Amino acid sequence: MESDIELLAQSSPLLIPLHQNTFELEVHSIETVTMATEQDQRMESSLENDVDPNERAHESLLHLNFDGSTHGELMPQQCIEPSLIVPIEEVLEKARSVFGNLIQLSVDSKGLVYHCDQYGSTLVIPEGAVQQTATVWFGSCFFSDKFKFGNYVPVTPIVWVYINQKLHKCAELYVTHDTDISSEADLCQFTILTADDNSHSGTFEFYQKQNSILQAHSGFEQVFKIQCSHFCSNCVAVHKRQYKAISKRYLIARAEKREKNSNYIIEFIFICQQQGCRKMIEGQCAKEGFMITSYKAVTFTGDGRVSLLFEPDTFIGWKRHYDHLESEYISAESIDYYKIMGCENVGEVTEDELERLDLLEDTLSYPPRFRIQFSREDVFASNQEVVITFNQVHPSVSSKILLESNGIVQTLSPPSSCSSASSNTCSIDSFSIENDPDLGDILHIITSENYLNNNWYAFGYYLKLDTGLLNEIETLCTSTIQCTRRTILHWRNKNKTGLNIPGYISWEPLAIALVKVGFPNLAHKIKDHFQAPPEPEFDPCFTTQGYNGIYCSLCDDYHLNFEELKQHVPSTILNSPPIVLDVINMVAKKIEDKYYLFGLAVGLNDGYLRSLMTDYPTCLDRFIAVLDRWKNNDPDNFKWSTIIEILLSDAIGAAGVAKDVMKYLTIEK
Repeated sequence: MESDIELLAQSSPLLIPLHQNTFELEVHSIETVTMATEQDQRMESSLENDVDPNERAHESLLHLNFDGSTHGELMPQQCIEPSLIVPIEEVLEKARSVFGNLIQLSVDSKGLVYHCDQYGSTLVIPEGAVQQTATVWFGSCFFSDKFKFGNYVPVTPIVWVYINQKLHKCAELYVTHDTDISSEADLCQFTILTADDNSHSGTFEFYQKQNSILQAHSGFEQVFKIQCSHFCSNCVAVHKRQYKAISKRYLIARAEKREKNSNYIIEFIFICQQQGCRKMIEGQCAKEGFMITSYKAVTFTGDGRVSLLFEPDTFIGWKRHYDHLESEYISAESIDYYKIMGCENVGEVTEDELERLDLLEDTLSYPPRFRIQFSREDVFASNQEVVITFNQVHPSVSSKILLESNGIVQTLSPPSSCSSASSNTCSIDSFSIENDPDLGDILHIITSENYLNNNWYAFGYYLKLDTGLLNEIETLCTSTIQCTRRTILHWRNKNKTGLNIPGYISWEPLAIALVKVGFPNLAHKIKDHFQAPPEPEFDPCFTTQGYNGIYCSLCDDYHLNFEELKQHVPSTILNSPPIVLDVINMVAKKIEDKYYLFGLAVGLNDGYLRSLMTDYPTCLDRFIAVLDRWKNNDPDNFKWSTIIEILLSDAIGAAGVAKDVMKYLTIEK
């Protein structure tokens, strides 16, 4: 499982509402130590008789008294603003050496949400937390040979956050885990560990967070919340002596592959219920030509050895094959990556152990899987339904396939995006055109072109869905379109009009949420579909900077409507050929990755556009080539009005760039 994260620049930070119904680990900088220190004293007392003196010396660095002082040697008691101690260049260099490429984000007074789909972690900075625009760096990973946890084992990804400005409101970090929590007593086993940036050493020494308060809320079990006024490196962990005893949650991924010779291969891959593990097997399956069709969340029962039962056990005219990847049974030990790596010190890994894990993943020896191949032996084979049942898992899981006489294998049990394993968060009422005639239109408009893509999570936040539910949707869905669809269905299910009023609330919350995640055009598609365009709420606005447009209460902004623009900008300007350099600076440089779509929109040949990938090294160079070809091939349509129409089209979806162009033209006139 790789720790590298692609570099991302985000210029439009988003505000996310805060929600309950999650298990929380809250950190407050002023309050006295309460539950967490009581937990440590109970743990210390229960282990006192059998703790090795050397262990106790190290453990003393991690435990707190009621008065907030440490046992033994002094350790940093709170995150110190790293810029006061270590230069930011050194801080970033140290973080990159562990977390790989860092995500760089921008946040202003409106707040920020960033969801890392690689590891399932979410950073929330509320409105008003910063007074001026600040920069945030984000990194996350599972393992590093530079992490030192003492007598604790992390159960979440390790997340590093650096903010170059003091926060006036606490930020929140939501981290996922794979442990099975069913009560407050279970929750009391966990604690927050943190590592400061104020060290010039090459390692991250984790210690217990001071003043951490453990709170449990009913409903969701997949998310911990860490709250702090300044972040560095954080994770949630459990003591080593309790790690082996805690119950884990797992995912069974079903992957399929059909070969030309009528062979059908199906895999059931077992992984920890962590987003990072999902990403790893998705890469494995893509490399091997498998398609993941569903995920099921389970816990192990009995002796924890899961096996398969086939009904019937033999298939007339068909043969069932096994290969070197087939296992007789799968156990919790075979999924535990620390066990597989052979870690001498559970929770802390060496470079050799990490290389061993990489090798096992490359050869598909990890994670464990059942791989079954069906091939037709007899041309007279009859249709047969095969039921594959998993023993010793909860809830019960079975998978059905149909072996057809013509050599085709079909999946009979439809892939499910939700499982009953994790509470009731995925239960949704049955919808129909009779009880909700608007839902089909809503789903079509928002999901038809997969506009939201990875922004579905933030979209769900603004619809006020709980973080636990959103993480469960992410865990059990197989695509971002599926995630978006499930998010809308859950929001719709949650927002009925009332007991005495049949039906559901209006489309407006959807449109507002779309605006907040940066899709105003899509929001207006929803609005215009359900409501006739109203008269302008205010008169068109003119300033010394030109025509600003019509005020829109949905977006709280002035929109430059193209039809309105024609009334305020002479046609000689709109229909005149632009200076190519102006188009490059105002259009190409802002949407350079859309050179192919732009080329199609202006009528260029597909073959020519594809050849640009080999002829030019960068997207910007290719975009410039597109403009040059368009200008020479179709000079009559090489004009500002055509450019604006293309930018406003659904294919390009660059309304912000079109707005800048229109504003430029109103000033130029």
